[in-house]
Amino acid sequence: MPVDLSRLPPELQEYAALAGGVGRGDIEPFIRRYFKVKNLYGQTVPAEFTPNQRMFYDRLIAPLATINESIDAICVKDRKATWSTWTQLVTCATFFTVPGVDVVTIANNDKNLTPIVTMVDTIYQNMPEYAKPKIYNDHWGSQMKQLVFSLDGETVINTMMFSSSRSPNFGRGFTIKIVNMDEMAYYDPSFDSEGLMDSIPPGAWIFRGSTPNGPDGLFYDIAMQTKNVERRGVYIFCNWMMNPENRLPAGSSLRRPVDRGGCG
Repeated sequence: MPVDLSRLPPELQEYAALAGGVGRGDIEPFIRRYFKVKNLYGQTVPAEFTPNQRMFYDRLIAPLATINESIDAICVKDRKATWSTWTQLVTCATFFTVPGVDVVTIANNDKNLTPIVTMVDTIYQNMPEYAKPKIYNDHWGSQMKQLVFSLDGETVINTMMFSSSRSPNFGRGFTIKIVNMDEMAYYDPSFDSEGLMDSIPPGAWIFRGSTPNGPDGLFYDIAMQTKNVERRGVYIFCNWMMNPENRLPAGSSLRRPVDRGGCG
């Protein structure tokens, strides 16, 4: 679903020429040039992919031809793999540049949802003014954000929704193109994705990620089915040792915390 540059205002065409790579494998340069996030020290800095995020990018996004190709990715992750940050960067890059994209992010609880919403706010606030899509009818809150695109008089609205796994109403009434399911192994037992899945058309991107939470539950079942090629999707396992911060030198007297159970 690439942007038709000829239909955009002249001041947006240079920006969209770079953003037009979104969904066609050219996401990272766009994010690095236009997106800023807060680091651990609270400083607003340009967004750059970590080594793990680069791996996700190479594995999932770069080989795709268009946004119309499907992704169903399951990531069993270390807590510092920054999968959640990466999926939200990719989501924002698409949401801010491709008219007609509705997206939803689901976290296991409201506490974990808050930093994701804050990151989206930081990215949008720090984009160049000429590159920002307009907010639709002041709809820019903690549960829903909407942008409006005007293409030759045609109005197209993009909607981004946020929900904890306790909410029963996400996705209904929208045609969802991207779904982020964060810490899915810790979702509320009552979580029912049926309504959401009914809103997802062919060609959507679905990102399901979680740290392990034992060998049972919905996330574990989906991960194992994907790993064993019983269902369509991409299985990614980021173990603790892939992250240099989790490694100890040989002979160290320190010990890492006990893992909470395998999932892959």
